[in-house]
Amino acid sequence: MRKIVALLLLVCAVTLQIDLRAYASSAPQMPWEAEFEEYGRVFFMTPLSPEHMLWWEYDGPDEELLAQTVEQTGEKRLQIRSGLYYNTDPLVNIYYVDEYFHHLFFSSCGIYFVHVGPSSPWGSRAHPDGYAVRFFRHGTNETSYRIEDLTSHVWHSTTAGVLWIEQDTLSFNQQANTLSLRTIENRAFTFDITTGEIISGPRNIPSIPIIIAIAALLAVIILIIYKRKSKRKDDRL
Repeated sequence: MRKIVALLLLVCAVTLQIDLRAYASSAPQMPWEAEFEEYGRVFFMTPLSPEHMLWWEYDGPDEELLAQTVEQTGEKRLQIRSGLYYNTDPLVNIYYVDEYFHHLFFSSCGIYFVHVGPSSPWGSRAHPDGYAVRFFRHGTNETSYRIEDLTSHVWHSTTAGVLWIEQDTLSFNQQANTLSLRTIENRAFTFDITTGEIISGPRNIPSIPIIIAIAALLAVIILIIYKRKSKRKDDRL
């Protein structure tokens, strides 16, 4: 019996260690750019630190590999702060961004962009109310929607998070500045990325307490009308 208990404890410890290491690691951050030739602008996304360009865990990054990665990327490039710039020499900043994003959807001028949270954002396993879609103007978050705002129930939980977008339904129209998607519950939404407004989407169903309150109010109104009609008939008689 003791051997069985010890074995179970060992399995739990190994599983917990794997799970914790999965959360300790994060996707590597690599520098990337998006150019807006018509407006003479360029957007730079730079890792928060050189260490973020590598997969690493509790023991930290491999120093030799880190040095090689920095050398290949170029120290000058890593000194450019994330944000939108006029594509001149030297660069002239329009706005900065203080977060790292692996991918963004931009308006044609670069002033507006939207970030769609991955189907398995870090921490959403325990907190499915994590951000689903965030809309930015001049690098500032103007409007946000959480997963719970767009879905009534989160399906397909994974060890890394929750899946909430139906596969291959994310569609971006830069000319119209619209972003469309369909949740895993088959709820279709279209957003205006310049305002964050929901252009089209399913109507919110009132909660049960609200429905009961409305029903009770209607019952009272009907009762009052019925009593008035009855009183009028009695007066006539």
